[in-house]
Amino acid sequence: MTTKYNYIPDAPNTPQELLKFISECIDIDINDLPTSSEELLEYLATHLENIETDVKDIQSELTEKEEEWELTSQLYDKTVTVFNNKNS
Repeated sequence: MTTKYNYIPDAPNTPQELLKFISECIDIDINDLPTSSEELLEYLATHLENIETDVKDIQSELTEKEEEWELTSQLYDKTVTVFNNKNS
């Protein structure tokens, strides 16, 4: 199995720099991160799952807003049509 990696020129070179980079990306204090590799991986996996849930919630909310906007737009168009017919 081949894994493709994206090259990031400014990527951290040491585990400590990588942890610092990750902590800045997810806006947490580096001192709050777990110390063992296994705990860190579990922590990051949980954090990513939470982000996935948040993204799905936002997508769902956006879909609802789009549907609401479509219905509002249809209602507006019908209202304009009724007023135009009354004024004709």
